Amino acid sequence: THRDDINNRIAGEVSEASAMVEEIAKLNIAIKGAETSSSKEVSDLLDQQDKILRELTQKMDISYYRGDQGMVVVRGPAETLLVDRGSFAKIDVSRAGDGNLYDIVVLDGAAYKPTVVTHENKRGRLAGMVEVRDRVVPNLLDSNNKMAGAFAGSINAIHREGFGLKNYQETTGRNFFEVSGNPDDIASTLKMDDLVIESANAISVAASPNAPGDNVLVNNMLRLREQKVMGDATLNDYYANYVGVFGLDLVRTQQTKDADDTLIRNLNARRDSVAGVSMDEEATNLLKWQANFTASSKVITTVDEMIETVLQMKR
Repeated sequence: THRDDINNRIAGEVSEASAMVEEIAKLNIAIKGAETSSSKEVSDLLDQQDKILRELTQKMDISYYRGDQGMVVVRGPAETLLVDRGSFAKIDVSRAGDGNLYDIVVLDGAAYKPTVVTHENKRGRLAGMVEVRDRVVPNLLDSNNKMAGAFAGSINAIHREGFGLKNYQETTGRNFFEVSGNPDDIASTLKMDDLVIESANAISVAASPNAPGDNVLVNNMLRLREQKVMGDATLNDYYANYVGVFGLDLVRTQQTKDADDTLIRNLNARRDSVAGVSMDEEATNLLKWQANFTASSKVITTVDEMIETVLQMKR
């Protein structure tokens, strides 16, 4: 099912996030050890760590800052401590209460005490996947099942009143649709009655036995399209409404994504403009500007002296 597919993708994303957290902690140790090394080595390690941090923020809700000796401290959803110096928490999945879906847990500290953060995580791909798995898909399935149940129930109520043809003239009181299994999953279990599958003559659409051309019940079935069998809505209206709501959700999601993509591009451009500055190049330019300033100052001083000389001569 769609929820199972999303569930498996959540497990994969969590595994990748946990590996990133561990790598960030290892880089903390490397950064601390490289303090006495060249500035380029430290810079390379910091760049590598920043890249992983950016990738991790795309997966889940985190905050971080650099503390002692340039090492980063990372916190996750519900203020869980993911990285502190060389220590790191493990992020994993566990079966939720219903036994089918995964919860996201942070195993924090040496004892790996689990903290469930499934719905505390508000940002990143994992938050989006959980939202679709736990809200969007169930809402769609619920609407679909309600419509399927109302449709099958209405058809069956009419069909039970009718009679079949030929060898099935005495076949009455039977449902056209069979519903089995979980009532919350009607749409996937709905099937035609075995006798109807066996022969079209078993379709009970005649209002009385031995009545060739009797299509009273067929017309009753057709009129269901205009009847409010979904509370205060017809089947068509109900379907159009829930598809429309889903469509609006898609539009809003796409608009939010487009806005976020624009923001990310702008922030990346700003970051790259800063990260692209070469300190050696800037130092060279500073020396050039200093030399130009000295030369300009010398010109001004010389002009000032010349003016003073001219004034002395005039006196």
